[in-house]
Amino acid sequence: MLKNYLKIAIRNLLKHKAYSFINLAGLAIGIACCVLIMLYVREELSYDRFHENAGRIYRVGNEGQFGSEIWKGGRTSHPLAPALVQEFPEVQRAVRFYRLYKPFVQLGEKKFVEPRFFYADSSVFEVFTFPLVAGDPKTALTRPYSLVLTQEMAKKYFGDADPVGQALSVAKIGDFQITGVLKDIPANSHLAFDFLTAYETLRAQKNPNLDTWDTIVTSTYILLTDGYDPAKLEAKLPALVAKYQNQSHGATQRLFLNPIVDLHLRSEFNSELGERGSIATLSILAVVAAFILLIACINFMNLATARSLQRAREVGVRKVLGATVAQIVLLLSRDFAKLVGLAFVVAAPVAYFAMNRWLQNFAYRAEISLGVFPLAGLMALGLACLTVSWQAIKAALANPVEALRYE
Repeated sequence: MLKNYLKIAIRNLLKHKAYSFINLAGLAIGIACCVLIMLYVREELSYDRFHENAGRIYRVGNEGQFGSEIWKGGRTSHPLAPALVQEFPEVQRAVRFYRLYKPFVQLGEKKFVEPRFFYADSSVFEVFTFPLVAGDPKTALTRPYSLVLTQEMAKKYFGDADPVGQALSVAKIGDFQITGVLKDIPANSHLAFDFLTAYETLRAQKNPNLDTWDTIVTSTYILLTDGYDPAKLEAKLPALVAKYQNQSHGATQRLFLNPIVDLHLRSEFNSELGERGSIATLSILAVVAAFILLIACINFMNLATARSLQRAREVGVRKVLGATVAQIVLLLSRDFAKLVGLAFVVAAPVAYFAMNRWLQNFAYRAEISLGVFPLAGLMALGLACLTVSWQAIKAALANPVEALRYE
């Protein structure tokens, strides 16, 4: 019986080539487009969630006024981070990032402008999950003029040689000793950097703003104790500002906390350290993906309904010969399921190669393209369940006498 069903299904597909092609193309295109959109949405939603302590990391935001200047953004003063750790035991660690604007980095004849060069506190590796492939994370950024660079930059400047212990020269600043090599930063990180040098380098350079509260130039991140409510800390921040306000020469500030997992999609500030996304755009894309799949599903059902009239006589004959409803449903379901299966076989590779082509133009992780296959499979399975069952049961329950009268 199964062999007979398979033979009939293949024969029907070959006999009705135009019908099969239109249905197959519609399903495959719908699934492929939906897969591409949903992979993009999933990747945008995954920003900064790879950190082990992502749920406890917050960026300190700031709004206030200094003279006639009013600001609101993700920048704070240099001394805020150590003050937070000192004043509040619930703040386990604090990290500052301060961008060095497009320095010239040189090694011998190699000289490049590097826009992603930052100062950072040594606690950066305790707060964030940025693993080192060489060097000790506990000591890599403790001394002035120590430098950590990504694998990509290590390859760029040193090729296959070990860069640890070697030096890079930064124009107008000095020589930096390389103490570690970072695994390349994931593309779904709003923190995007190629070089990190010790924050103590600023003190060695005698930066005049390190101890002033009115210079709003650095990004401050904190790690809270597990289970602590960030709203309670926010309520204490005005007292911290008031305590040090006498040193601020008339500036007023209000500090607040932003979860790190919300910074990419929900930040309102243009001063973020990485590119911003849009939660509204993602919502629209998700609706578009569902609409595309719905259209493919409706198109499939309409074509299947039209063709079911042509198979009415076959169904009627089988019923007269004793075929049960379950057997008829199985027969027709196999025909429909084979079309959905073929659509998946076409859609998954198309989506995979389209995603890889897309990845050449956009900075997304290459491994997300592997998600094409399970996602396309789930969509095809859901589509099969919705359309196959409805069409097959509808045809199987038809009156056999009326079916045999069909001309």
